[in-house]
Parts: sequence; C-alpha cells; structure tokens
Amino acid sequence: MKEHTWWGVQWRPDVDRQHSFEIPKDYWYNGEDKVAINYEGRYDYLYTKNYGARANGWISYLSGMYGYGYGAADIWCYKSRYSFDSTSGDGVDTVLPEEKEMMWSTALYMPTGDQMTYLRSFFEKLAWWRLVPEFDNEEYFRKTGEGYYTAAHDGNDVYAVYLYRKTTDPTGVLRKLDTKAAYTAQWFDPRTGEYTLIDDAITAPDGTFAIPEKPIADDMVLLVTKNA
Repeated sequence: MKEHTWWGVQWRPDVDRQHSFEIPKDYWYNGEDKVAINYEGRYDYLYTKNYGARANGWISYLSGMYGYGYGAADIWCYKSRYSFDSTSGDGVDTVLPEEKEMMWSTALYMPTGDQMTYLRSFFEKLAWWRLVPEFDNEEYFRKTGEGYYTAAHDGNDVYAVYLYRKTTDPTGVLRKLDTKAAYTAQWFDPRTGEYTLIDDAITAPDGTFAIPEKPIADDMVLLVTKNA
C-alpha cells in the first residue's frame, strides 16, 4: 500500500482577528516531504459568507498551503441538512438558517466563486510554489500596527502580504530588500482582480519598505517585486 503524499487539512483561520500561525507552522515544519492542502475550511453560506470564504483562501496559500477547497452550502452538502437548522458565523458575518436554504444552482453564481479565479490568477503570475510563509518570524515582514496579516516571500525578489483587517491603517514593514535594486509595489483587490500601482521605482537603502495605507478599509493584497 502506497503512503499518501499530501496532508488534508481542515483549518478555519480566524478572520475577525489575527489568526494563529500554530497550525500552518506545524504542517510547514513537519519534516516530511508532503504538501498540505486546506481542503475543508468555512464553507460559503454555511459557516461564513463571501468575505470569510475569500479570506480563508488567501490565508491558506500565504501560510504555506498548496491548495484551498472553496465550497458553498448545498453544493457541498447537496440534499443534506447538516448544520442547516442553526445560526452560524465567523465573527464578522452571521449565516441564518433561512440563508442556508440557498439552492446549489444559485450558489454557483455567488461572487466568491469568481474571486477564487482572481486568487488563482494572482498566484499563477508568480512562481507561487517558491513562496515561503513568513508566519510571525519577522525576518522579511514585521508587523507595526494593529492590522491582521499573513505574508510570504520568494527570497527578496517577491513579497506578498494579505492584509485583512477592515481598516486602511498601515500594518507593517518589509525587510531584507536588495539595497542595490529597484522594486515595484502594487495593491491587488481580491474582490475584482485589479491591480493598482503604488510605485514602480522603489529603492530601499536600508533594506526596508514601509507599507502605505490601504486604498480601502477592507482586505487587500500587497505585491512587491524586484524589477528585472
């Protein structure tokens, strides 16, 4: 019998506060040559809504997971009544029993499904499999404010930071940038798939870049890449 080659994870990171790094750290540092996939988090309109289902995907990938299983009520539990008779929530949104009655044919067109394609497109433009999660190590990213984050980097060539507290406040500083290179910084909107340029000629004489305020008080992704 062949041993399984990946870990199936049922992880539901907090979206109403800074999530704990304990679980993803355990899989990343497990010492075995197996990838981890967060295949069963909070399902849309079962235990969360659009924001929470989207946030779980970004947190999973930037915490070292190599896959995320988005699901929605009735698509996931077709003709089942599991958890349909009670109110659920993620600390941000509440899902009422009557909302869980949504048919699969309606759930197919929820905005989160489209937003999962934006997430995929974002990572496909990077060598995403080389991204190393920062967790709370503070080597390449240091939190300076009260925001919530998860971050990953590919050496000092690529920095990706998901900032998910619903505020515009600056949240941290990127570290160990190449002092002899220039960088491009962009905001990526996970709701629309659109990029907004911050600056395409950033230099870092001291190896740091202070993250500016987010353009909106909602979750956003910061992407900083070294110019060729």
